[in-house]
Amino acid sequence: MCVVLLGSLLQSACSKSAEPPPAAVQTASPVAVAPTPVAPVSPTAQGSPGAVDLNDFSDTANFEWDLAEEAEDPEFEIDAAVTSFYMPQGNVVTFKAKALNGTPPFEFDWNFGDETPHGSGEMVKHVYTKIGRHNPRVTGTDASGATAHVDLGLTVDHPVKFAMRTQKEQAVIDDLRARYGEPPTPGPTP
Repeated sequence: MCVVLLGSLLQSACSKSAEPPPAAVQTASPVAVAPTPVAPVSPTAQGSPGAVDLNDFSDTANFEWDLAEEAEDPEFEIDAAVTSFYMPQGNVVTFKAKALNGTPPFEFDWNFGDETPHGSGEMVKHVYTKIGRHNPRVTGTDASGATAHVDLGLTVDHPVKFAMRTQKEQAVIDDLRARYGEPPTPGPTP
């Protein structure tokens, strides 16, 4: 199964193993949190009116995961999603994978695409400290040894640029500029 959504912000592709599983089965694995580095400066604009926390896209309580319900082929297949495909540096983001068929139990290995240690489990959190384009990949393995993977493309931006591109309030942008040693936004010229 291949999916392309949101232009270049999300690209998902799967590769499948050669052996088809005996039956479609869904299971849930325990949530695992991958060890992640902590960003040196938090881009949270706390002192500003209408403060915006730019540092946490990991809340999944009301997040609707866009995951397939069933496999398109009889071969082992997985799907995966992330809570944000565009984020500021230092952001906490949550990833989730799901086996669409195969033989339980399932294992998931997460390569975050930023040269940090891998994570494992159906759901993991990660902090991106490097600005740029990252291509995380989750590889799923079922009990029979069949494997499949999904690639997710995402972009990490400087917090000030992120705030400007996502049209945060001017007070938030100015607070972030001060935190990162940038000059304030120039006012209108007379």
